[in-house]
Amino acid sequence: MLQPPPLKPGDCVGIAAPAGPLQQEGYLSRGMERLRSWGFRVVLGRPRQGCEGYLAGRDEDRLAELEAMFASPEIKAIICLRGGYGSLRLLSDLDYGLIRSHPKIFLGYSDITALHLAMVQKAGLVTFHGPMIYPELGGHLTPFTRDSLLGMLTGAPASLTVRPLPGKALAVSHGRAGGRLIGGNLSLLVATLGTPFEIDTRGAVLFWEEVDEPPYRVDRMLTQLLLAGKLSAAAAIAVGECVGCGDLEELLRDRLAPLGIPCLYGLPCGHGADMATLPLGVYATLDADRGYLRIEENPWAPF
Repeated sequence: MLQPPPLKPGDCVGIAAPAGPLQQEGYLSRGMERLRSWGFRVVLGRPRQGCEGYLAGRDEDRLAELEAMFASPEIKAIICLRGGYGSLRLLSDLDYGLIRSHPKIFLGYSDITALHLAMVQKAGLVTFHGPMIYPELGGHLTPFTRDSLLGMLTGAPASLTVRPLPGKALAVSHGRAGGRLIGGNLSLLVATLGTPFEIDTRGAVLFWEEVDEPPYRVDRMLTQLLLAGKLSAAAAIAVGECVGCGDLEELLRDRLAPLGIPCLYGLPCGHGADMATLPLGVYATLDADRGYLRIEENPWAPF
């Protein structure tokens, strides 16, 4: 895997919009100011006008913006503006050779999952599942989320171990196992099935989270992954917060426990207020009994 260099004071961060538009006032300016307060310079790839309905511009424009940021020697990290929808539409035309030639931090979550999967599997780049301009960097950023993000951006995390928040841990099935950490938003993982960008879970620690989906829809998506052999192929399953999805305990035990692999639910990774930034594509260990996900491999290029 290609490890991107960590950020240093004065480095330039690019803000890209590969998915949905940002229509909420103030988030962009506040997010840029927060990044500057951390000692980084900030650039926008293109004007934020010209949205195409639920997309932040035409496919070719969003693609060109993203590729230009990877190609730019000035930009050292790319932070996505927001999720929504649109990343999946870029996968077939994205220049993965360009990304391999210019490894740098790529950060986002939710709809950005599609780009994480493609970059990890097609470009071999370690990417980072974490906060975006909307809603975190331009809005309310908890100390937990801030510290985890800054540690991952700068290569100096306080800890490489993620534990469920108090009262939220559930060992769906017991044991300890390790593998390459891959995943993201459940809806997007399922959306890759049957495509050239289908998630490869063989021997991996599969991470997923979801937001605002009722239990029957979560059941349907997990069942689809199960029928596709994606769950049984994994070494372990790490489940983040499922915000607005109701009580999933019975469903998770029904769908995941029979697999006989370690499965831990309740990690602060996803759409919750407290969000740990996770490097994807690196080796990690999940211990369901002791309640932790630990990053075992350095996700950054040597200083």
